[in-house]
Amino acid sequence: KGDYSLVMLENRYGNSVLPAVRIIDLRADAERNPSVLVGTELRYEIGANLDANEQTILFMNRRGYHLFLSCRACGEVIRCPYCSVSMTLHGFSSKWLLCHYCGYSLPQPQICPSCSSQRLYHGGGGTEKLQEELEELFPNARILRMDADTTGGKNAHEKILSAFRNKKADILIGTQMVAKGHDFPLVSLVGVINTDASLYMTDYRAFENTFSLLTQVIGRAGRGDVPGRALIQTFQPLHPIINQATTQFYNDFFAGEIALRKNLAYPPFCHIAMLTIASTDESVLQTSTDMLSHIMRDVLMEAKEKSMIVFGPFESTIYKLRNTYRMKILIKYKNTRNSRRMLHTILSRYDSAGNGQSTLTIDINPGLI
Repeated sequence: KGDYSLVMLENRYGNSVLPAVRIIDLRADAERNPSVLVGTELRYEIGANLDANEQTILFMNRRGYHLFLSCRACGEVIRCPYCSVSMTLHGFSSKWLLCHYCGYSLPQPQICPSCSSQRLYHGGGGTEKLQEELEELFPNARILRMDADTTGGKNAHEKILSAFRNKKADILIGTQMVAKGHDFPLVSLVGVINTDASLYMTDYRAFENTFSLLTQVIGRAGRGDVPGRALIQTFQPLHPIINQATTQFYNDFFAGEIALRKNLAYPPFCHIAMLTIASTDESVLQTSTDMLSHIMRDVLMEAKEKSMIVFGPFESTIYKLRNTYRMKILIKYKNTRNSRRMLHTILSRYDSAGNGQSTLTIDINPGLI
């Protein structure tokens, strides 16, 4: 409809050459050592960069030390009592468990709270674990870490970036904070620790977000006089999104993504309304969800609307969040005056029903579903 236009940058900033990108298959490294974060090829390139007195950025979009703590005797995973998510292990020496959603924390238990076994297993790895691994591999390297845990203080974000820009560190580890908009002329190597998880987020824009993030991370290397290299570690080296991002072929990515969106009836070919019912009482939540479902069915029947497609109700991806239980209903619809009127009618009737022990929110074209 002419609402959008594509603007292509023909040349990179400063006319520098795009980094040479390699996709690294992690499967062989994982067979030798399942807990390793830095694979053999990336380890070699980091060492070469240190020898050349050049800087390195390592991107890992998970903070913390280990992603979860589980019991190998009974299989129990230590979860937040207020959110239906596993807690993340933090800290190098004195470790503690932290919920990244509500902030609840507790010291690392020495025995399983369910069966009292001492066979506790640390699974996954975050930026803290990556930092520890690098300090063991390269004991003389100066390493900075930039994530939500290190940037909480006043001006902490700017201090870390300034120190790295002024060559007071050799390696910068970070989450999404290090990916966007930074210009470090001495950075000749970028490493992506593992990008696979972002491909399978519960978000119809997962491929788009992964493509965008990878192209931005790759662009941090080789912005000065020194040619850049980028290594993308993955368990899926043939995945088309990863390959399109490494070659910067936006047109190829767009053609595939827009065809997929059209086939599945996702935006921009429709709109999605996500209705979330929430309550601290599970029985109230169930009653409210049933009531909303009946209201929606009645409104759709009265309007004789067939273009609206309803999915659910179903539990939220994180069913319990900050001690509140949540259910969702999704509606796919064309953005017409009639469909907007119907959504307004649904909300009005639910509000008139007067269930004050639950809340209803609506999000149009949400990110995470």
